[in-house]
Amino acid sequence: MKKTPLLLTLILTTTAFASFSDVSNDHPYLEAINYAQENNIVNGYKDWTFQPENKITREEFTKIIIRSNFSDSEIYWGSCFPDVNWWDFEKYICTAKRNGIIGWFKDWSFRPMDNISFLEAAKIIIIGLGKQEEVWDNEWMMKYWLYLHDKNAIPTSVIDNEQQINRWEMVEIIWRLKSGIDIEEKNEVLKNTWYTVSDTYVYFENHIMEWADVYTFELLIGDKWYIMWENNTYYYGDKYSYSRDKNNVYYYWVKINWADSETFEVFEYYAKDKNNVYSAGKLLEWADVETFEKFWSSYAKDKNYIYITGKWFDWLKQVYIEWADMETLEIVWWNSWYLKDKNNCYYDYEVIEWSDPESFTVLYYNYTKDKNNVYYYWKLVEWADSSSFEYIKSSYWKDKDNAFYQGKKISWVDLLTFEISEKDYSYSRDKDNCYNDWFIFSLSYCDEFFE
Repeated sequence: MKKTPLLLTLILTTTAFASFSDVSNDHPYLEAINYAQENNIVNGYKDWTFQPENKITREEFTKIIIRSNFSDSEIYWGSCFPDVNWWDFEKYICTAKRNGIIGWFKDWSFRPMDNISFLEAAKIIIIGLGKQEEVWDNEWMMKYWLYLHDKNAIPTSVIDNEQQINRWEMVEIIWRLKSGIDIEEKNEVLKNTWYTVSDTYVYFENHIMEWADVYTFELLIGDKWYIMWENNTYYYGDKYSYSRDKNNVYYYWVKINWADSETFEVFEYYAKDKNNVYSAGKLLEWADVETFEKFWSSYAKDKNYIYITGKWFDWLKQVYIEWADMETLEIVWWNSWYLKDKNNCYYDYEVIEWSDPESFTVLYYNYTKDKNNVYYYWKLVEWADSSSFEYIKSSYWKDKDNAFYQGKKISWVDLLTFEISEKDYSYSRDKDNCYNDWFIFSLSYCDEFFE
């Protein structure tokens, strides 16, 4: 009787379960290697190493499958290949041949010392795990590739069917086939996000994330203002704009080139790994990773510059304030986009020309002033008197001589009779004229707004 095909045991040296000295805790395939060791699929070498990059020969791999699935009485003693004639492997190779697990080359040889290819190993693993009834019933070798592909069991490092596999790739395939994935549980975690998973793929709405690994895919917590634009649709993510698996990092459904999955972290408007800093999924040029940190709101800084990004109206801009003095830079007012240093004042990344940092103060509705001038956003408000500049209503301000609307002077206004419509704040009047914003009309034009 054949044994129930439970495990493929690679016996190199018998050891008790212990971590391998050459497999670190942050190894990308640690879970698969631990699974294989815990279940006696593989054991370590005498020096307690796993040697994950080592290739496996055809005779070694055949011995693994036969020892794991056949009793001693079922082992066939005989001669079956002209290039296999030593007792330690011959009986296992011949047993595998009799049971249709292995084949031969055109010259009737087995080539036992050749390293095994991915497709050869795929066939042996599938048969060894008792999965052959789930594979298409035909003679086409690619059916084994298709089966592993449908089960998402092909390591991302395998890019060619003839590629020689190593030890960690072998256990990765076995782990994926043996452990499986609970699709319902995974989708429950992803509920109320744009993401879903199947046995084979991760999806962002109707986008297949073709690089994503279903088994290790996870969402990263982000912050607001992350936007992706496609086909006249905004994807606005207040949490789950970034995701990763053991190999890659993604912004929405797009793989971020150069991102290091292991060290990638998201903090509000920015993200970084050991090599780079990112904003909206794009590389933030000029940034120094070691000193990069959040400064305030969507501002961040490093030893050289201060950066601003992520605002709704310029979400793809990744700019730095070139002239900022990092030692004296400070926020002027906590709920604004204004900063200053010993030399300049700034709105976002724009320098407010002619501003005086020492006397600079924030007013309301994007107005600021210093001892000399008044500013709207970063632009000078011409004709405005700083000492007498004061708020009227809505977007209207005045000084001792003039009225202003959204940073522009309303020409010819008479301040003594000037009033603003309660029906529509964009309309105002004095004894001589009607005004819409800062445009002048005849006085009668305003009648309906002051009834």
